[in-house]
Amino acid sequence: MVREIFEFTRRELGSDLGGFFTALDADSEGVEGKFYLWSWEELSSYLTESQLRLLREYYGVREEGNIEAAESLGKVNILHAERSVEEYAQERGLDPIRVRGELESIRRTLFELRSKRVRPHRDEKILADMNGYMVAALAKGSSVMGSKEYLDAAERAAHFVLANMKSADGGLHHAYAGGTAYVEGLLSDYAFMVWGLIELYQATFRTDYLKQAITLNEYMLKHFWDSADGGFYMTADNSEETLIRPKEYYDGAVPSGNSVALANLLRLSRMTGNTTYEEKAYALLRSVGAQLEANPEGFTQLLCALDFALGPSHEVVIVGERKTHAASNFLGELRKRFVPNHVIILKEPHDDEILELCTYTKDMGGAGRETLVYVCTNYSCNMPTNSVEEALRQLGEKVV
Repeated sequence: MVREIFEFTRRELGSDLGGFFTALDADSEGVEGKFYLWSWEELSSYLTESQLRLLREYYGVREEGNIEAAESLGKVNILHAERSVEEYAQERGLDPIRVRGELESIRRTLFELRSKRVRPHRDEKILADMNGYMVAALAKGSSVMGSKEYLDAAERAAHFVLANMKSADGGLHHAYAGGTAYVEGLLSDYAFMVWGLIELYQATFRTDYLKQAITLNEYMLKHFWDSADGGFYMTADNSEETLIRPKEYYDGAVPSGNSVALANLLRLSRMTGNTTYEEKAYALLRSVGAQLEANPEGFTQLLCALDFALGPSHEVVIVGERKTHAASNFLGELRKRFVPNHVIILKEPHDDEILELCTYTKDMGGAGRETLVYVCTNYSCNMPTNSVEEALRQLGEKVV
């Protein structure tokens, strides 16, 4: 499912410039959903009897339609799977690989037919916050699934924002269109881009991404922080003057800037050893404590960050060359597991930049070219190990 979402987003919203456009309309030809709907007559014209039977059984397609739609559309269907291919195949005693291949053949046919329709309008603004969000998703996805393609897409989007949407004072603009960046950056622009850059560092271990994350985070602290009550305002103190400067914590369809900023502060604190970030994180939590206690279901992203703060959470420092078998093996084993509350730092020989950014790694090292892994909790580190199994055990992971 993640792969399909990535492919859809890259295909439908990807820009040749590198960033991602904002949205697609629901309407085409003035009718909501028309681009994605199918009549039984259309399907019967292009598919075989066996393919129609599979559509009926797996996607719930019906001659009388399977959804209520605009009267002008008549009886139409949307392809909706309520169970996995494996479950469907098992129910009918079929080979799931064969079923999956047949479904893919049908999808290709319908995709080619659909591409000839009038497409929904596309909003071709590029927004810094939504691109940061997409960078974070693609970078994380590239690590979990081992996809260079997703990583390349994440890097292109990040490079576009940093090259084209920066303001003269080092801040961000919110939007870009027609060759121009405009609107002063909002809290979400900074928080989401920092998130994306942290994930890019975790995926690539390129220190320039970590440096950019720290730089934008510092700008956010300087211009958005509420020094009296804690938390971040939605607008900067150097932006256009407004009657009020609101603060938003609620996590809806998109997380709030404060919730994402909280997670960023905690992760950057653990990565750099700068405890000032953690102090700001706890001040932010205090500022929202009453709301959080009264309505926890409204702060789902913030609760994820709180879970990181409460722990146990870990700092993992790999000392050695990235390309060694030992380092690659450990990263591969770690990334295929769900270990949410940790950060990873790579300290390669003669990497002076990482020593400047993460000073507590200065004395971490091994003999010669041996790769070592340090697993730390709240900056207190266990003895280093060159065993993948031991490192995972220290992280609380069962090794099979």
